[in-house]
Amino acid sequence: MNWLKAKRLIRRKPYLLDPYRCRSAEEAQKILDEEGVLSPDALLSAARVRAGMSEAEWEAYTGISSEEMRRKIERLTPIRIGKVFSLSRRAAVALIIVVVFTLFMACTPIGRALAVAAYNAIVEVVDGILYIRTDEEADISRDEPTIESIEDAITYFDSVSDAVEQIDEPILCFQNDVAELVSMRKVISPVKGLVVESEYSLSDHINITIKQEWGNSHVGSIVTDDTKAHVRIVLPDGLIIDGVYANDDMSFVGVAVTGETIIHVCIMNIPSTDKIQEVLSLTEIR
Repeated sequence: MNWLKAKRLIRRKPYLLDPYRCRSAEEAQKILDEEGVLSPDALLSAARVRAGMSEAEWEAYTGISSEEMRRKIERLTPIRIGKVFSLSRRAAVALIIVVVFTLFMACTPIGRALAVAAYNAIVEVVDGILYIRTDEEADISRDEPTIESIEDAITYFDSVSDAVEQIDEPILCFQNDVAELVSMRKVISPVKGLVVESEYSLSDHINITIKQEWGNSHVGSIVTDDTKAHVRIVLPDGLIIDGVYANDDMSFVGVAVTGETIIHVCIMNIPSTDKIQEVLSLTEIR
């Protein structure tokens, strides 16, 4: 019989502690309430004394040496926490582990990060309903609202003429036979609206990209710093393009805002600002 069973038995039948059975159950319960249950060592010592045995005789009777009995009693002796309650050694060790783990998760950055990751792995909120799932249940389908992704509609054109026929907006492009059209496409985006992107190649490895937007935003911007020169280009039709030119990589980036259209222009391998004016003067709005 282990110590927990012995304690339960004594609490149910406190008169067993009276070797002469001369007390009533009420008296025995009162003594038990006042003095408590004896420790395992005291209880075994009382049993040995009542049996009238010496320590050697008791050791021979139980078949357990004194040293082994002492170790067993130490394991059985509960750890008292004040006068409120007591815990077995295993329960005390488990409680200490829980407290240390809780402090680690709550008071350290690594612990809090792990706690958040674990929470996000098992918890999901949909329409105000909190679902908690295990890894095994993660793939189980539920009737949940889904948000359908809206992809951009993209149309490619083989020539500027094809684009002009299909787009009901003015397009800034190069005059015929002036530059080679590399690519041209129309993008209808639910976010940006209508976007037309075209790339051209000129002699001397000059590459030009023109991007036009018709959307909700009517503000264009460029980034300037001390290493770039501000350049203003005025086209023959009156369109003004403001931009910056970098000598180190021979590049120009500019923007023009006209009506509801934002035009972005990027030119690579352009040797000078005068060349920028010369090249962009070859464009037209169709």
